[in-house]
Amino acid sequence: MRYLLPTLMLAVMVACPKPPEEFDPAICDDGYHPCGPDSQDCCIDSTSHDFMWVIDSLGSYGSVLNDVQIVNENNIWVTGEIILPDPDSSYNGTGWEHYDAANWDGENWNIIRIAPPLYVQPLSALHYVSDTEIWFGKSTLPILYDGQTSRKFTPADDNYPGGSKIQTIWKSDLGNVFFVGFEGRITRYDGNEFVAMETGTDVDLWRLAGFPDESYLFAAGHDRDNPPGSVIIMYTKSENTWQTIYETEEAFPSDSSMGWAVALDMLDDTLFVSTIAGIWKYNYLSGESYLVPASICQFETHYEDVNAIALNDQMYFGAAFDYVHYNGSSYSLSRHVRDQLNYRQHMGGDYDGNIAVMVGFGGYMEHAIAVRGYR
Repeated sequence: MRYLLPTLMLAVMVACPKPPEEFDPAICDDGYHPCGPDSQDCCIDSTSHDFMWVIDSLGSYGSVLNDVQIVNENNIWVTGEIILPDPDSSYNGTGWEHYDAANWDGENWNIIRIAPPLYVQPLSALHYVSDTEIWFGKSTLPILYDGQTSRKFTPADDNYPGGSKIQTIWKSDLGNVFFVGFEGRITRYDGNEFVAMETGTDVDLWRLAGFPDESYLFAAGHDRDNPPGSVIIMYTKSENTWQTIYETEEAFPSDSSMGWAVALDMLDDTLFVSTIAGIWKYNYLSGESYLVPASICQFETHYEDVNAIALNDQMYFGAAFDYVHYNGSSYSLSRHVRDQLNYRQHMGGDYDGNIAVMVGFGGYMEHAIAVRGYR
């Protein structure tokens, strides 16, 4: 009997374990939520994949739109070539009149001529700064439009280097304008003179992204020649130099290559690049990187424009008017617009978190296309 009491006490201790400790859910910043009912970790909120699309046709046969920039929902600019009937043939005697830009005012597309008359090459790029400062690329030459009149800069009159087609235009907060184009050329304009920057490459450059203070700039491009080379180059303001951070002579992925680097955007300390292999995320401060394979991000072709608005809101525009949206937890491929168009080619896209716009041409260049998506 003297052993009974300790035995009973041990049984009670084993049968009544200490209850688990309870925690209040984590207090998370805006845009995040607790990962579970009592989780101390925060997970990013997801955004909607759903967009309502409106397809607009502009111009007649031969029309094309090459670039687009969203200012706000009532101010969207597109550029390229828009050909409209000229019944009295007063423009050039052909019965057709050529325009090269349009502005969406919230209700209608207003057709505009930017370049001087009879310059029939399509405009290739645009960058909106204000209503009185809009830059355009006219093949190899820049044009500045003040809302009423335009000025074309030339090698003869303005010492512009020229020589390569302008694909992207971007202005920093320091007032410098960058013209990015073929043959590895990047020209910087400070308001007084044009300077050709030494990029270290002759690969055609298609896209540029950078910090407003120019601390870091990135450009990506690819050639369709043989070999079909591709590069990503990085500019560091503190060193005032461009350096190559990715280079390949392969168009398609292999064990040693991601294939073409097509387009890019920056978000905080990370570069987001659409490649043939998928989305390459590169932290340019730490040098760390990883690839989201095409099978995961649902890439079907090459994606020509990237808009990384936030970690949970990114848009990748495809060559055939398809697109991939990332909402923080999943990638969603949409063929909705593509399936409503006959033969089509996407040439440019923009996204501001509320509105997405894709431009190009449809029906074997039967007309230009501007597609607006509202979330």
